[in-house]
Amino acid sequence: MENQKPAVGDILYASYGYDATFYDFYKVVGVTEKSVKLRKLAKKFVGESTSYADYVVPVEDEFDGIAFSRKLKIYESYGGWWSIRINDYKFAQNIWSGQQLGQSPVGTY
Repeated sequence: MENQKPAVGDILYASYGYDATFYDFYKVVGVTEKSVKLRKLAKKFVGESTSYADYVVPVEDEFDGIAFSRKLKIYESYGGWWSIRINDYKFAQNIWSGQQLGQSPVGTY
């Protein structure tokens, strides 16, 4: 089964952290055959925070910075799985499903 590639309007997320897990969200604002143009989205805390997790979702169309382009790497031998390198420690590899994501509580790390 082939993985759905990012399309304009999709929201992607990237997780990062070593002792903790955090999420950033990005809106796809442009796509070519080999690259995507992204804008980082603000995120908000939702639901009840616990000592184990803060729950976050993106704030659609509330941008945190200017648009930037990144190479879209496609792994055909893995069913079209894709990856976008945001920086040295962060990769976007998933389209956000609309569900809140649980990240490490802010202020504990």
